[in-house]
Amino acid sequence: MLERCDLSVTMVMALFSNLISYRMILKTDQPSQNNDWQRKAVPIGGLNDAVVVIEVTVGAGYGGHVAIDDISFINCGLMERVPGTCSFEHGSCGYKEFIVNDEFNWMLNQGPTPSYYTGPDADHTYKNASGHYYYAEASAPRQNGDIATLNSPWFEATDSQCMITFFWHMQKLAGDKGTKLLVKQQFDDMSTKVRAEINQSSIATNDWEHGSAMFTNGIFKVLFEANRGSSYYGDISIDDVSFACDLTPLCTDTQYECYVPECIPSHRYDSSL
Repeated sequence: MLERCDLSVTMVMALFSNLISYRMILKTDQPSQNNDWQRKAVPIGGLNDAVVVIEVTVGAGYGGHVAIDDISFINCGLMERVPGTCSFEHGSCGYKEFIVNDEFNWMLNQGPTPSYYTGPDADHTYKNASGHYYYAEASAPRQNGDIATLNSPWFEATDSQCMITFFWHMQKLAGDKGTKLLVKQQFDDMSTKVRAEINQSSIATNDWEHGSAMFTNGIFKVLFEANRGSSYYGDISIDDVSFACDLTPLCTDTQYECYVPECIPSHRYDSSL
């Protein structure tokens, strides 16, 4: 059984609420803006004969009203059946590099990275040498400031917000200044916006860490941008990417997806061009 599973819930909290926390689901001191519904998701790991309890703790005021709806479990079965979700155990799920202004590459890997003490010992999904994950190798000839970008397929999201969750790894004791992972949303006009930034100060342990970013709706792709720091210790790894929103791939299985948000019939695509 996979040791990852996300619980998703749509919620609304009054602007004047004194609500302090949601046990197990999330902790927040920020009420819903304009009293709108918001989707929240959190990894809860593998479940086996478990019971999920939603517990609300209210403050001193009378305004701590909370409403929930549309509770669902994300990635608790066959992960790759959910659009955009990928454990990289059965291929790349459409995640790939387009060689546009990149100085080095993301690579699919099993077990530890080639350079000693620069990456994880194993993937996050299976936590052993059989599992797969993507990593960006920082060893020579890589230089400080080099960038590698892993692109998701193009998607269209209809929800007002779309949360992406993933697991990332950097070495805590690397002491490598400048190493960082940027998670960007690229829009259909090819502009981008940084949705999350993870650097050395974000590292709590030498294990895989959970990360998330909130995207807006519409047509977009996800960019995982690895920025190489000052030494070869700056390997960056990602695994177990998933989404908590209503998501549809822009292109079908019989179409080739272009760098721009366009799809062409596969029989018309010439890989030699």
